[in-house]
Amino acid sequence: DESGTKQDRVNSIMNELCQRTLFTPNLAPEQFFSKSWVLTFGEAPEESRKLAVFLLFDAIQRYMRSLPEAPKDAEFHRGIRLVVAIDEAKPLLAAKHDGLSKMVRLLRSKGVVVLMASQSPDDYAGQSDDYMEQIGLPICFKTNASSTAVLNNMFKSRQGVNFSALEPGTCLTVLNGVATKVKAF
Repeated sequence: DESGTKQDRVNSIMNELCQRTLFTPNLAPEQFFSKSWVLTFGEAPEESRKLAVFLLFDAIQRYMRSLPEAPKDAEFHRGIRLVVAIDEAKPLLAAKHDGLSKMVRLLRSKGVVVLMASQSPDDYAGQSDDYMEQIGLPICFKTNASSTAVLNNMFKSRQGVNFSALEPGTCLTVLNGVATKVKAF
């Protein structure tokens, strides 16, 4: 009532969420997060997808924050405990869910690595939490995006880089604070 949402919309969202079994908690967190998982949502409704992913992000955050910091080797490289790879990150970035932001910003010391792939650099623009400042290893292959301000910021380029001129199989990354071309394949 407070937000002015019509009763039909509330009922339809609840019905949509209850139509499918999103998950069953058969494993303890340490068992669940010690396994490899690939989540695909196929034709699942958007509300179901968001709910499942947001619950997963919250579970990752709660579990990983309960652990001590990940150990470091003699060269101060931190051990990796969990890798979260998100393909087609645009819908999740647009949702601006706090769980994603916290994974990116707060769980590095716990050994969590977040990989986000997106077709357009504009997907990262305008986020309330600047993901670009948190990216430790940016990689960009050729893009014809018209707005490259986000990329130039990420690659610390003041004069601008022509990202559309990258050859096939070559990406741009940042090594020792300098934008560097790398032949990937």
